[in-house]
Amino acid sequence: MKRKSLTFGLILSVAINIGVFGNIGYQWVKNRDEKLRHRTSDHSLPSVFCKKLGLSKAQISEMESFRKNLDPKMEEIKKELREKRIQLVDYLIKSEEDREKINIKLSEIEFLQTELQKIVIDHMLQEKKILSAEQQEIFFSIISKRLCPEEKHQGGNILPMIEER
Repeated sequence: MKRKSLTFGLILSVAINIGVFGNIGYQWVKNRDEKLRHRTSDHSLPSVFCKKLGLSKAQISEMESFRKNLDPKMEEIKKELREKRIQLVDYLIKSEEDREKINIKLSEIEFLQTELQKIVIDHMLQEKKILSAEQQEIFFSIISKRLCPEEKHQGGNILPMIEER
């Protein structure tokens, strides 16, 4: 009886381990494929986004054109940001603290983050120009929800949230 219990426990343990490692492998492949798909994207807008805004084919085409121009600019800055962050971590790891170098690196990172935000704002203002007033309201409601998901954006000068359908 004891031997049967031990065998059963061992088989159960192996089965659970295979299931866990299989799931981890599946999730890893899935995430890798999603990242790869995102990097090699054809700059097309998500269909849900197009439907929510009720974009015409001309508007979709124009927005995709804007996006094609946006991605390379952003990737260049993101690459530079990664390099600056690695340098910052290197300064932090060193045994003797050089606060001046750390502050300079922080300033460089802050500058790049601001440049990235300016590019995104310019992009949004470009897109805004091709949207109708109703589409702009939906567009900025979506942006408000993504930027501040915990807020309800009611009252004041902030747009009210438009519920997703």
